Amino acid sequence: MKKIILFIILLYFIFNSYGCQIVVKDVIVSSNYAQFNYDEMKQEAIFIGKVEVLDNLSKKNSNVVYDGNTVIDFYSERKVKVLEVYKTDININKGELKFLEHTAITHKNEYIHSENSEAMKKGEKLIVFLCKSNVKDIPILMCGERSKIALKDINKNTNLEIAYKTAIEFESDENSNHDLKKQLLQSQNGNTIRDYEPSKLKKYEIETNLGKLFVQEYVDTNETYFEINGVPFTLVNK
Repeated sequence: MKKIILFIILLYFIFNSYGCQIVVKDVIVSSNYAQFNYDEMKQEAIFIGKVEVLDNLSKKNSNVVYDGNTVIDFYSERKVKVLEVYKTDININKGELKFLEHTAITHKNEYIHSENSEAMKKGEKLIVFLCKSNVKDIPILMCGERSKIALKDINKNTNLEIAYKTAIEFESDENSNHDLKKQLLQSQNGNTIRDYEPSKLKKYEIETNLGKLFVQEYVDTNETYFEINGVPFTLVNK
């Protein structure tokens, strides 16, 4: 009896998460996304912007390619409302945009997605980085979960370098802490601040629309060390 109740509860949550879809199997596949850093993603993107998701993942917006009984490719065609545009090389029709996400629901009600990746949900607000795809001239998320910045809690994003730098560049006052933010955007993932002189450690707070960022800075002879919310970055001194 307990097993039946637990199964019903599980179906209830899945039913609500994917918009009236009864998903009977969760299929996780490995994917080799390009490991772009923030500067590379910004350069290669044909669209960077804040969006609100207008649909849920469904069989209707999913495309699954089979070789016999084996899935060889899958994606979903998602629809969003564009809230803000930071960069675009594409036309936006009446404030709405379609792009591809590497998730799908099969005709067997299987939910297919990459490891550490989840389908966007209706009403969710994100900042997305899109690049060109080979499907219907519709853009696609560049690097899976790395190219979706959730706005609700910046510290829970998959790649914090991308999330923090996106917030600093696009979601903060450009006239506040200008020189500091320029250095942070130029820095790369680095080493944790250690063995420092306390008098040389500087602390800052950067207000962003995605939350407050706490920054520590330590200038050494050859490098400047930063920590943003505890995540280390390094900048080579010129």
